[in-house]
Amino acid sequence: MGRGRKRKKSPGKAYKVDLQKKPTSTYPISEKSKPKYDNKLIENIEHLSPQWKVSFIDFDGDWGWAKATNKEMKKIIDKFKKYEKSTWGEIGNMRHNHPMKVQNICNKAQRRLQEIQLDDIDFLYQLIVGGKHRIWGVKKERAFHILWSDPDHTVYPINVTNN
Repeated sequence: MGRGRKRKKSPGKAYKVDLQKKPTSTYPISEKSKPKYDNKLIENIEHLSPQWKVSFIDFDGDWGWAKATNKEMKKIIDKFKKYEKSTWGEIGNMRHNHPMKVQNICNKAQRRLQEIQLDDIDFLYQLIVGGKHRIWGVKKERAFHILWSDPDHTVYPINVTNN
């Protein structure tokens, strides 16, 4: 028994995330706040695949997940599966995936961040699902803390007819 299957080696010490502590911003990252992975300082996360975090999901409000339809959820999950096969460098090079200063999003979204006590965040990050649909969250190192589903591109309203 036990022959033929080799046990996979553990990657070493994992980076620990304090879920009680809210991330403040992705950009810029100070030298002191850069994470360690396998006891080595991560200088560049561009070669790492994303990790999805759900502790920030907002179920209420204009972009709350309670409003998402089954069809939208399937589309979002399919897109996130594709993103999981990519690195942050590849995701960042895709059109419409980028950080956005909170001061540039609509006033209603800024007020919602205050209501859910995330108003200390300087940047949000948007990921495209398709067409006008965006997923907004907080990118901290390799983790994407999912926040809102924005099917009509109203968090940062622009003319997106040609996207």
